[in-house]
Amino acid sequence: MLVTIYFSFSNNLVFALLLYFSIITLMILYISEFVIKIELFLLFIIGVIILFPPIKISSGLPIIRIEEFIMYGIFPLLWFNFRMNKVSVNLNAVFSIMIFTIALSTWHANTFLDYRFTLRDLFEIIKILKIWLVIFIISKTKIEDRVLLKIPVWILYYLFISAIIGILQTENFLSINNYLTPLYSPEHHADYATHRILGTSSNPNDFGLLLNLGIILSLIYWINNKKGTKLWMLPLIFTMLVTLLLTGSRTSVAALIIVYTSLLFYHLFNPLPRFSKIQILIILIITIVIGLIVGTYIAIDSIQRLVSGINIAEDKSFLMRLSRWQIGWLKFKQSPIFGWGPAKEFQSTVVDSEYLLTLRRYGIVGIFPYLAFFIVPIIHIKKYSKNIITNRWFYNSMISLSFILLITNITSITINNEQIMDLWAILLGITYSLINKRKNENINYKPSLS
Repeated sequence: MLVTIYFSFSNNLVFALLLYFSIITLMILYISEFVIKIELFLLFIIGVIILFPPIKISSGLPIIRIEEFIMYGIFPLLWFNFRMNKVSVNLNAVFSIMIFTIALSTWHANTFLDYRFTLRDLFEIIKILKIWLVIFIISKTKIEDRVLLKIPVWILYYLFISAIIGILQTENFLSINNYLTPLYSPEHHADYATHRILGTSSNPNDFGLLLNLGIILSLIYWINNKKGTKLWMLPLIFTMLVTLLLTGSRTSVAALIIVYTSLLFYHLFNPLPRFSKIQILIILIITIVIGLIVGTYIAIDSIQRLVSGINIAEDKSFLMRLSRWQIGWLKFKQSPIFGWGPAKEFQSTVVDSEYLLTLRRYGIVGIFPYLAFFIVPIIHIKKYSKNIITNRWFYNSMISLSFILLITNITSITINNEQIMDLWAILLGITYSLINKRKNENINYKPSLS
């Protein structure tokens, strides 16, 4: 019967395997009487997010990722199994305002701009609710310190595998671009297979952002460990760095340089147990030299593309982006306060800037809750983790990753990327779990307004 149901939706064998895999996972949970360790669940889901391809059921429906089958099917079970936090610090207000502004913009477009609401527009609210649900459930789960220490290590493992796949794509090793690449990018693999690598993401820019998140998280975790420990992480991080260059994503490279340089300067005045100030300065110089070598001998084509951004007149990619920005800006000017709503049946979803897309859709009233989604966690981390030494590396990582996303959003779409947002929602959920755990224990917190 399951076979009949599946083939009524799709002829894709991969989708069948992934669907059965999620069903089997649920059955195992039922059989085991809901006994599961939170660390195993989180590590498993993170691996699925990074390595598994998306699923296209129908042309009229958005792409679905396999982790969503698992997460939203298992979360109700986890609710009754894991120890719950009392959550007083959260993003509930931010998400409530985001949903309200989406509804307000949609009503405004239907009433005054002669645009009719469609089913595709409804998925925008569902998308926000999905992100909130992941953050909310995980934030109410008590995350132990030993679990937290495994997160960057396993993310590094998963992204190393993804990076290897990306490197194999550069030479189409074993014809990987003919059978594997189309699974991750069914619409664009023909273009990317011979020009830019996309690893286990839908396009090179998303892959570059995914690698960026892994590089920064792993690097901050490594430098906060004792001297002489976990040296095995460095070759994996370096492999991810090389792969990032091969993606040719100029925004991702720029974001990494800005955040990484800021971290080095920060630690010049805030030394770590692993490094002294002079050692950090030496690392900065070595990093620049290695970057030049890698750029010259390993990723010449990618570096040429990165440098081509300087000559805008000859950069077709940048000219196309400017054209999309212009169209998006003109639409925003037609309805600057409330925007046009999602309007997916009327306007292109390709804008090449999360900020401009948000302005066009939800206007000035909608851009503020969107920015709050990335900025409020930074404020909460700074406020509630002050004077706490335990897990300081994770708090610093989340602040750095927030800035990575804010920079990348200038030329990319992240909140509409299910792979990136599923991973980011899990990391935010862990962050708020730790914040509320410490707050509930009344450790080193000062009274403050929330």
